Amino acid sequence: MHDRANDSSAIRRPASDAIANVALFLNVSAVVAVAICVGESGGIAVTAGIVALLCFVASLVCFAADNAANSDYALGLAETP
Repeated sequence: MHDRANDSSAIRRPASDAIANVALFLNVSAVVAVAICVGESGGIAVTAGIVALLCFVASLVCFAADNAANSDYALGLAETP
């Protein structure tokens, strides 16, 4: 029988979940900004394109931070509380 109480890979940190949620929100924001960029013309399109790029890059940074926060736990290198 698998004991989840002592399984270090099952440990999730609230800060890590918050970072992952922010990354998902930024990713959705980037998709909406791309849709606005494609549907509009002129200055709004350029602004939406820049916002989409920034949101997408920020979401990648958040996903990388979430991965770094959980990598020790997934590999079993961190101590369990």
